[in-house]
Amino acid sequence: MADTKLIRDHHLLTRNLQLNGHYISNDGDDEGISIADNSEVTIDRNSTSTAEATTKGLAIDYDHTGSTDSDQEMIGLDVNAYSVLTTGGGQELYGVKIATDLRGSVVGAGTTNSFGLHVTSVGNQVAAVDWATAAYLKVSGTDTNTGLYINCEDGGNDLKIVSSATPADHFKIQVGAEGATIMSTNDTGGGIEADLTLNIDGLIDMNSAAGEDITLDSGGDIILDAASGITRFYLAGDPDDLCTLTVAANGVTTLATADSDGAVGHLNIEPDGHVEFDNCAVGFDRLEAVFGDTDVIESGGTNDTDIDFRLSNKYRLELTGDIAQMNLIFPDTSGNFLITCYILGGGGGDHDVTAWKVWTSLSAAGSTVAANTTDVMWAGGSVPEFTAGASTDIVSFYWDADEQQAYGVASLAFATP
Repeated sequence: MADTKLIRDHHLLTRNLQLNGHYISNDGDDEGISIADNSEVTIDRNSTSTAEATTKGLAIDYDHTGSTDSDQEMIGLDVNAYSVLTTGGGQELYGVKIATDLRGSVVGAGTTNSFGLHVTSVGNQVAAVDWATAAYLKVSGTDTNTGLYINCEDGGNDLKIVSSATPADHFKIQVGAEGATIMSTNDTGGGIEADLTLNIDGLIDMNSAAGEDITLDSGGDIILDAASGITRFYLAGDPDDLCTLTVAANGVTTLATADSDGAVGHLNIEPDGHVEFDNCAVGFDRLEAVFGDTDVIESGGTNDTDIDFRLSNKYRLELTGDIAQMNLIFPDTSGNFLITCYILGGGGGDHDVTAWKVWTSLSAAGSTVAANTTDVMWAGGSVPEFTAGASTDIVSFYWDADEQQAYGVASLAFATP
């Protein structure tokens, strides 16, 4: 072994330096610690131990025992890798590079567990505020910054977080071929659900690729619990074209549609079978028609009145005089419709409708569309006359949306016996 000169400050070492049987030199020979000609420091530690023991290639035992109330930063191992002179090629800089390789020599004997990095961080709860962080990662300054890159081969557990109470209980993420990702929880005890809860201080945004579905496949109920009671369903993310499901106190539920551009947001129920209403009543909100109001059809006759059945199947109308033209505007769907007509006694109380006209759902102010059959088709072929004097008469219609024809029947003089 060549002699080594070690110069530090004003001290000159002209002989080999031996520490606990191992030399420090610069000739790159078989020393435990060597400083090679390219200024690298290499620790080459070989262990042939076969007994039950713990062996170490390098051990740093840093004890900080000074007690002070001044701010201090204590570091057991400080690595600073720095390179700013690269001019091309593929460059890689590692602050710390670790490789472990633990393999059994006998098939099926014993167990192996290889850790690339094993960190234990311990603190206490004595200070005013205490933290303990096993790993703190910070990256910046490049075109693409990645905080944590995991390449877990052979279909393993890319990320596994175990319960501090029972390590066998865990949450894990697995990424397979073509990026297929599975998030799962596990409870080893059985009989207790390993819940997955997301508590988000903000928006949860789930986006799938075009043409791809988002599937909720539940072994039990699927529960949507909105704090406002309103669940919204948008058209392709458009918040102006939507359907809302609103749940209020006592379970009162409202299903509504909305459209922002003046069109009608229809609600279609299209089951592959019949619709059954079990142990409940089904009804319509009765609206009050305005005598002499014809804002939609704008027909302009004496006391002409619009009845817009697009808004409800049931109307109430008070007649205080004769009506030249009753405009019935039907929806784009067949059904039964009704007007309860209250004939008020003032002015003789003998009030009638001269013409009953039929209009389609496309009608709007300034753009009206008459039905194929423009007048109501009455039973017996005659327009009914309302009851003279104060009375209540009901006029019922069946509207055939396919043929665009309205069939009418008048039931007159309703009164208690």
